[in-house]
Amino acid sequence: MKRRIITIAGTLLLPGILLSIIWLFGANSVIRAGSFDVCASCTYTTINAAVTDFVNVLDGSTINVGPGIYTETVVLTRSMTIQGQGIDVTIIDGDNSGSVFEISDDSAVTVTIKDITIQNGSSADGGGGVYNNGVLTIINSVIKDNDGQCDDGGGILNFSSLTLQDVVITGNSAASGGGIVNEDVLIANNITVTLNTANDSGCGSWVATGGGIDNSGTAIIANSVVSTNTAVLDGGGIENDRVITISLSTISNNTTQEDGGGVDNAIAGTMLVMSNTIRNNNAVSGGGFNNEGVLTLTASTINGNKAQGGNGGGVRNLNGGAFTAVNSTISGNSASESGGIHNEGVGATAVLRSSTIYNNSGFFSSGINNMTGTVTLSNTIVIHLSSSAACYGSGIISDGSNLDSDGSCGLGAGELSNVTDPKLGPLQDNGGPTWTHALLLASPAIDAATGCETTDQRGVARPVGNTCDIGAYETTQYDVYLPVVIK
Repeated sequence: MKRRIITIAGTLLLPGILLSIIWLFGANSVIRAGSFDVCASCTYTTINAAVTDFVNVLDGSTINVGPGIYTETVVLTRSMTIQGQGIDVTIIDGDNSGSVFEISDDSAVTVTIKDITIQNGSSADGGGGVYNNGVLTIINSVIKDNDGQCDDGGGILNFSSLTLQDVVITGNSAASGGGIVNEDVLIANNITVTLNTANDSGCGSWVATGGGIDNSGTAIIANSVVSTNTAVLDGGGIENDRVITISLSTISNNTTQEDGGGVDNAIAGTMLVMSNTIRNNNAVSGGGFNNEGVLTLTASTINGNKAQGGNGGGVRNLNGGAFTAVNSTISGNSASESGGIHNEGVGATAVLRSSTIYNNSGFFSSGINNMTGTVTLSNTIVIHLSSSAACYGSGIISDGSNLDSDGSCGLGAGELSNVTDPKLGPLQDNGGPTWTHALLLASPAIDAATGCETTDQRGVARPVGNTCDIGAYETTQYDVYLPVVIK
């Protein structure tokens, strides 16, 4: 009987306990961290109204933003997902009154933005479109026509952790990093950075570098396009001052009034470029690349770049810079002095392995100009088609199995020097992620290399045949001689 009385008493007390919990935490507490709608006829008519409702909208909630143009600037101090309905449907317009999105200075704040266009932000502190101090992921969105004024990052200024997936960053401007400035960690896949500008006009001593991207942190970029950006100073496409890896991407049609039309890799910069195309960029010097740091190029093509009024149409390496090209093609670049590669400065080193330097043009040299420093060649083709020499200057070292067209590269005994017709095909798609010059039948470069790479530029295993081929391309075609049978 006593046990039953206790049970009944417990049952009588339970409603009171529940009422106390509801009073303490609120009747809607179990659904606060959920999904909330923003639209013209919804309870929340602006994003700000939803994200600042600390009573009903808890951390981790999803804010579903309906179709329309929302004119506001949003400060996010808590973890949230901002979900739009599509880049042409949900548009957040900053009305030039600040950063469109600002993420709190707290590494515990995790924000995801999806399916939205972010436009017309303008901030004197930089980050006209997005100013990030948290952990931010942006997916399938457009960031356009924002202004960082006389500061960094017209489109995005990142001081913490930023992940971009399927994002277009276009038409933004700032004193540096017209599209993106990264000061910490950036991971980007399938992004397009185009038509952005770094212009410090009227900004005093600010440095206008990185028309598309200015990196002072750690960046990993893949499957992306950096195109048609402009910088007043260095790095029309990309300015790198720390560590960056770029793969399976295209850097094209960028322009600077100084050095590094495609990319400027500064003294403190370390850059790894894998299976990329760098083409049709323009600068005074270093049309494709201007390098003073550590630049490693693998399975990539540099073509059609121009250094108008300077040197290094394809690559300029100077002042202690370390440039390495493996299984790569440098073709069709031009400059006032040295069309393909210009190497200059105490401690400047360039190493070319299993690469093809072809059809570049410059006054002193079409292929390689070594003013000071050293250039080391192995299993590499250097061909001139213009009136200037394939190579110019002392300090060019052959590690064997090279081929030049005029004897100017200082090749050793047993190497292929003065080969006037190397039998190379045009620069075109021969398979693989980047374009190459195929070795035509009977090319003297076929089976003429030793100690080569395990694959060619396209990823074809080496060797095909008895030994490896010289240059970036390993041929898979051979003349076949069949016996003649006479009956």
